[in-house]
Amino acid sequence: MPRKQRTAHKPRTVDKKWFKTRLAEIGLSQRGLARALDVDPAIVTLIFDGRRRIQPEEVPLLARILNATEMQVMRAAGMSVPVPTKAGTVRVVGHIGGTEPEFDWTAHVDEIPAPPDVPPETVALRFSAAHDIRDGEIIFVTPPTLQPTELLNYRVLASVDGNGVCVGFLRRGSKPGVMTLIDETGQQLNNVKVLWATQVLWVKYA
Repeated sequence: MPRKQRTAHKPRTVDKKWFKTRLAEIGLSQRGLARALDVDPAIVTLIFDGRRRIQPEEVPLLARILNATEMQVMRAAGMSVPVPTKAGTVRVVGHIGGTEPEFDWTAHVDEIPAPPDVPPETVALRFSAAHDIRDGEIIFVTPPTLQPTELLNYRVLASVDGNGVCVGFLRRGSKPGVMTLIDETGQQLNNVKVLWATQVLWVKYA
């Protein structure tokens, strides 16, 4: 009986030349990029060959390492790039709050007027949580590019290990590698690992 053939997954189209050029311009090898990403060098090879997809949460770190914009990285990686908004507006990329936050930095759920003096990459998220004083707020942020430790004492949108996505003020933890997040209601998440954070630039209150 003939053996059944496996269906091969079509590799994603990746602009390998762009990545190679960026690495050459900053003087970094593929092995060096792997170290910076904390992955095996074989993973970088798979990414460049289009056989391993770059995850959305990896884009900010890659952009920082390659000294490029997130849009450049996304285009080179063959990812879907957000549709440009009209002048003076920002994209709504989802909602936070409650037990099931749902957003994607590349989403285009809606467009709303932009606050004054915010960067062009600014996006908006709606706060949706019944019986919460913040229900109905809209927060304006940019996709994360800084390390959480660079945002101490700022109001941030943060991804907290084991606690999902939260909004609050970032403080030092009791030891290296952990931080404390204090929200507007006074509730604290003490000594937690913050996976990423970005400063809240503007809040539109309900």
